[in-house]
Amino acid sequence: TLIGEPLAALDELPARLNPDVHAAGLRGDIRIAASSTITRYLLPAALARLRQAHPELTLNVISGNSATVEARVADLDADVGFIEGPAQRADLKVRAWRTDPLQVIAPPDYPVAGIRAATLAEHPWVLREPGSGTRAVFEQSLALAGYPAPRASLVIDDSGAIVRAVAAGAGLACVSRRAAQIAGARSPVARVDLPGLTLERPLWRVQRGDSFAAPLLRQACAALDAALASLA
Repeated sequence: TLIGEPLAALDELPARLNPDVHAAGLRGDIRIAASSTITRYLLPAALARLRQAHPELTLNVISGNSATVEARVADLDADVGFIEGPAQRADLKVRAWRTDPLQVIAPPDYPVAGIRAATLAEHPWVLREPGSGTRAVFEQSLALAGYPAPRASLVIDDSGAIVRAVAAGAGLACVSRRAAQIAGARSPVARVDLPGLTLERPLWRVQRGDSFAAPLLRQACAALDAALASLA
């Protein structure tokens, strides 16, 4: 008993110090910044599940491209950020979060059988804006394989709008495979397979160095990861 009582008190200490985290559910406000593809196609169902499990948790989500997300986290406008491209700022802590395959798409009647990685630059392209993680990863993948990056004939800052533009005949594009599947269900596009070209990107979680120690944020991120895993 003399040994057990101090140990029991030690076990209860985190709940006394952080009641918002160790209560029946998480309680508090979390500000999330996420790049637009993640906001539109990856987070909504998981955030809904997270809110159902923790009804006293308030989630505020703002979107932008990867560069904008990093700036919001660094400027204290968001507690945590999720981005598609490599982090550019040295003042943030970066952790690998998930993996997201990319997909090259074409208009439904486009002659996709003749498309090769070496000739991609010969086709008209619909690309994301500079600063987009999707565009950065696509261009880096081509450069690593020794191929030139295509010139943008049309620039649109939203993956869903890009899919719709491609479906209407605007040219080729490279988007998240999840975006191609979901947006393509309403606006059919053709898939372009490019053997030998790796189009897969890590997604990243970015935070300020002082924020990751916050128990509420740490456990909310873990709960979000669990919700995403349950939906996979």
